Amino acid sequence: MRDWLVEMAPGFGPKQASMFLRNTGVSYDLAILDRHVLDYMRLIGLRTAQSKPLTTMKRYRCDELSMCDHARALGFPVGILDWAIWIVMRVANKQEGTRI
Repeated sequence: MRDWLVEMAPGFGPKQASMFLRNTGVSYDLAILDRHVLDYMRLIGLRTAQSKPLTTMKRYRCDELSMCDHARALGFPVGILDWAIWIVMRVANKQEGTRI
């Protein structure tokens, strides 16, 4: 369904389509890889400073798979874990006054 949204809805990329599907309750098995989640992934070693930007669906899926494996190891659906990460990283960045 995400692929269909990305293809058929102008302006929808994988992040926006994943967010729409999660927020409407369709699926919690998709990651919303925004800057907060990507920063977290870098902090725990799932990405590096040299990781390629998520400019293609293939690249997005690759990083999403890493995040899904991480979420599964922690016992959570990736859509719930990335929501929690987003909240924590957003607050941490505000307290630090800079991006982590």
